[in-house]
Amino acid sequence: MNRPLSTVFLLLGSALLVLCYDHSASAQAADVQISPHQRDSASGDWSLLYTVDFGREGPDLESGAMAYDGSKSVRYVTWRRGMVRMVSRPSDDDPLTRDFMEGEDAVLVLATDSTSAPVRCVLTLGDAEMPRGPMRILVENTVLVPELKTHAGEFLDVEFQAVPSHSRIEVHVSCELCGSFAMCAASVYGSTPRRLFELPGVGNTLSQESLRVDRGQVSAGQVKSALQTFTEFLISSQPAEGCYAYSGNWYESAYPLRTLLIAAKLLNHAQYRQSAFECLDRFVGEQGNDGGWSAQYFGRKDCPLAKGMQQDPASRNLADVGTMALTLCMAIPDADGKRRASYLHAAVRFAETMVLPNQLPSGAFPNLEFKGRMHRHPYSVATGVQAANLAALFAVTREKRYQDAAVRAARFLCRSVVDDGRILFYPFDSDEARVLEPDALGEIYYILEGLLWVDRYGDAATRREIRQALDRYFDSPWGIATWALPAEWLSAENPWESSKRAGFLFLLSQYVATGKSDPELRQWMELNIGALCDRNIAPIFGVLSDPALAEGRYAMFATSLAGMGMASVIEPAAFFPIKDHRRP
Repeated sequence: MNRPLSTVFLLLGSALLVLCYDHSASAQAADVQISPHQRDSASGDWSLLYTVDFGREGPDLESGAMAYDGSKSVRYVTWRRGMVRMVSRPSDDDPLTRDFMEGEDAVLVLATDSTSAPVRCVLTLGDAEMPRGPMRILVENTVLVPELKTHAGEFLDVEFQAVPSHSRIEVHVSCELCGSFAMCAASVYGSTPRRLFELPGVGNTLSQESLRVDRGQVSAGQVKSALQTFTEFLISSQPAEGCYAYSGNWYESAYPLRTLLIAAKLLNHAQYRQSAFECLDRFVGEQGNDGGWSAQYFGRKDCPLAKGMQQDPASRNLADVGTMALTLCMAIPDADGKRRASYLHAAVRFAETMVLPNQLPSGAFPNLEFKGRMHRHPYSVATGVQAANLAALFAVTREKRYQDAAVRAARFLCRSVVDDGRILFYPFDSDEARVLEPDALGEIYYILEGLLWVDRYGDAATRREIRQALDRYFDSPWGIATWALPAEWLSAENPWESSKRAGFLFLLSQYVATGKSDPELRQWMELNIGALCDRNIAPIFGVLSDPALAEGRYAMFATSLAGMGMASVIEPAAFFPIKDHRRP
């Protein structure tokens, strides 16, 4: 590949790093070599175990390399601790360096063929269009490279030898002063070819018989203990950049924040609330001039990567952002004066400029902008989310127009619950509805959540209509009575659906709190609690699973929904700010 003359000079300068690099920072750094990128850069008699190309599958993939773009798991590589995302530079002719993983502070985990013999690793870093760094590279908490920068168009190979711990190497790349890294590829070499160890995963290794075991009744103390366990998991799994979603989706952070807010009340733990406030402060600070938000965030607050996401968002929609607006309303009663005022101002501004003006005559809401396209037809998820958001905003403001809009949205949702309990669902990308079975919680969760919120704050006639719709759903011929026992039912085929099913306990306990005393529902709720409390079973559907592994893609989301369910069992009214129609 031909390179421009300026790049040649950069590469020549980089070559001097190999001669001049100061290795005194670490005793184990003596074998570190930094040089201009070249293919097959590991020297000596090492055998290549694998190369990871941080990009998409396709014809340009490096021969023999594994593609990893973060959208699906690869059993030999993962990232943990911090947020990363794939970036592509079409201007780069080299397929290996064209795509890369970008981040500010994260740990790359690489599987090896040994638990004791040394391996050799080569990391390729650089970006065709932007300078990167300064970055510090550590392996097993030992500093290998104290400071490294790459210029735009410069690609460097960092080669080092290390002894694996538990058949893996953990490489921590940490940037300061709002710097960022771009990692294009990683190669691992062994002294002799051996079987490559996979990174451990949970896997659905339990038999269907073990999933069907009746776990029996769980005590109130166990429920409270489970809530604390789930909340502590969220705190310990928080990305280095803050908030609670490695993906950067605001809606995935919204539910952990709710769990933290409610757990702070029920467990009398103020630090949980403070952690939630820190993320909500960031959310409020990233509100756009039009009163809306990007559906995503990335990186450290106020740094270039974060500002870029704010200024050029791929999505600004009512469904994703609405989940955070609702969380903001939930936090208002517990915030202090200045913070409370800023939260309330942001929530009202969003409602007045983005939500109310876009409510459709039917009472439904569209999604608006999603991945660069505008959608103005009814979307059931956006309608459920905004019904809840507006009900919560009414609770903290007592402005009747918010209640009226929430009621209109709820009535649309009630009409969507057909006579046999199935759901007439309006997708975001089509104006044609389809019928969903009652256990399709991936989409239905938001509809039921919206109805339960409006049931707290709607007028008497609307509440009767909502109760009838909820009765149709929960008494459906295709409903709970026909589902497998919770431990089996929760384990859906895909992690996204499983994570939502972890939230069914919240929905069911809130429905029972309306006065339903059906023994079958209560028994199913008890079994659901037992499944979520079982540490051998819960990780299969994401609860308390490792967020860096395939089963844990939605671990924080699933764990927070499970936490909300436990909190709802303890005190159903704890979620709803100020007084509602069910309380004197």
